[in-house]
Amino acid sequence: MQSKNMFRIKASQILIFFILLYLALIMHIRFPSQGGSGLLLPSNQIAWAVMAILVLVVCISRYSSSHLYISPLSYALCAATLLMGIPLLYTPEHWLMSGFTQWLGVAAGLVFYFSILQIKLSVLYQRVVLLGLSAAALIQTIVGIVYLFIILPQPGEWFHYGTEAIGVLAQRNIAATCLNIGLGASLLLWLEPTDTKKLHNQTVFPKVSAILSLGWRVYIPVVMTAVPFMLIFLQSRIGVINGIVIVGGFGLLYWRSYSRRYLRALIWIFTGVTTANLVIWLSPAASLDLLHENSTSYRVQMLSETLNMIFTHPLKGWGLGSFSYEYAHFLIRTGVTSLESVVINHPHNEILFGWAEGGIVMLIAYGILAFAGWKLWQQSVLSDRIHASFHCRGLWLLLLPLLLHSLVEYPFYLSAALWMVFLLLLALCDQASYCRTDEKQINEVNPQEVNSFHKIEHADYTISLWLLRLGTLAVGVIAGLTALFMTTALQSGLLLTMFENVQITQPPQEVARINIDKVAQALLNPWVFRERLEFDRQVNNLIKFNTTKKTHLLFDYLEWSSKYLEYGIDPNVYKSRMLILSAIGEQSEVARLSTEVHFLYPKDKRFSP
Repeated sequence: MQSKNMFRIKASQILIFFILLYLALIMHIRFPSQGGSGLLLPSNQIAWAVMAILVLVVCISRYSSSHLYISPLSYALCAATLLMGIPLLYTPEHWLMSGFTQWLGVAAGLVFYFSILQIKLSVLYQRVVLLGLSAAALIQTIVGIVYLFIILPQPGEWFHYGTEAIGVLAQRNIAATCLNIGLGASLLLWLEPTDTKKLHNQTVFPKVSAILSLGWRVYIPVVMTAVPFMLIFLQSRIGVINGIVIVGGFGLLYWRSYSRRYLRALIWIFTGVTTANLVIWLSPAASLDLLHENSTSYRVQMLSETLNMIFTHPLKGWGLGSFSYEYAHFLIRTGVTSLESVVINHPHNEILFGWAEGGIVMLIAYGILAFAGWKLWQQSVLSDRIHASFHCRGLWLLLLPLLLHSLVEYPFYLSAALWMVFLLLLALCDQASYCRTDEKQINEVNPQEVNSFHKIEHADYTISLWLLRLGTLAVGVIAGLTALFMTTALQSGLLLTMFENVQITQPPQEVARINIDKVAQALLNPWVFRERLEFDRQVNNLIKFNTTKKTHLLFDYLEWSSKYLEYGIDPNVYKSRMLILSAIGEQSEVARLSTEVHFLYPKDKRFSP
């Protein structure tokens, strides 16, 4: 029994090691990319690979176990995930693969959450994870400040404002949410009692305790000053809202019990905010805009038209993976001109997005998740009452920046790192809220209110043990294959990005000599980029036509673009197709396409008369 306990301790330490390694180092490595979302981004491939490795570690450590830990929340998550997959049964074939991969990301996230649930992490280890989240925010802040004030400023500028200053999270709202989570984690570490041995009767290693004590006294105040400073420069509306929610929420929790600590935290936070605003005010080139009025009207139009789409098909939806195409053609059919000349992949509201694609079934799934979240809050309150703590409610509050962000953006598609952090915090909050309590503590509260983890055991022990081991083995194998899949996808994406940069920067004569088939053969995982690879092939053919004048290349492009525009939207495809059709005298088709692009890309000068 002692050897098993030692192995479990090592498993939790390995888990914490990989989490800290990712938060403090790996997630900050920036790779060249052509943008996009999902698995098109190298940072997302790395995040999924890390999640797969963590699941594999859990499967190895739990292979000999005879039980599973299942909380009430996990039942709700399983039910919601299954409901989200139902629209795949009636999704049109064009978007079936896209919709399936979209749902697969949710299902894989459920496996990751459930795996973390199986490793009992003490409050000490949970605080170490919080330390890692604050470190991630501080590193992002340092990178941003270095770019803002040292690397990018031009002569006469005090600082440079732009996407380059955001770091590896190349979107201001994503970066702001990451910083707010780190700020919240720092507040939780600062406001919670630091005597971890006393809290929940945990055994504390002296070295770890010393590190946490040093962090509590020196490191945390630095984070709470620097992160708000950077948040001001990001000028993200959701960043400001989340910051207010986090600081205000922790104030409501801790004010009565720890008013002095909270006041000190407020002083550091306001020091960072005031300093940033002072720098902006004194700078001669400051032109930051928090209102983003153009963006606001554009988002209002998106939400309004998405609601109109929902009212058209409220029960069935338009099909998973179809939003980009259906939204664009809905504007065309209704005669509405888009306020921005960009491809709309998401209405910037996850609930409306799910309802528009999946119909009423998806809305029911979101309702289940909302109810489960409320029940988790109630259980967090109860658990904190038992332990005379605010720890569980603090973890629950850390979920709010991500949830609020998903109502105005699509953060989990743009950053799998945020998806991983959300699931990790959810598992920690779930585990802490439904942890086992002794009889004395239960009797002091109300035995009927306490919900502990369900420990799954069956009467036929032999059969259940083999089924459990077989399931663990299957999940472990899939996790290992997923890590390999993501690693090869990273190689393929970087190679394809290199090829695309060559097509842009090199002379057409040099590009025309490139054999695209050899490029495809060099990709270890072409499946992820099959559509992007075909797109690059067609662009390469157009470049070859400019040097060889072989007309069959143009007709091949026309055939491909005709099929592509049946399920996809891209202004470059529209423009190239219109030029070719105009050259061969197909003016009626050119006129039809011109009408479409008038609604979709009104500000794109390439389509101006």
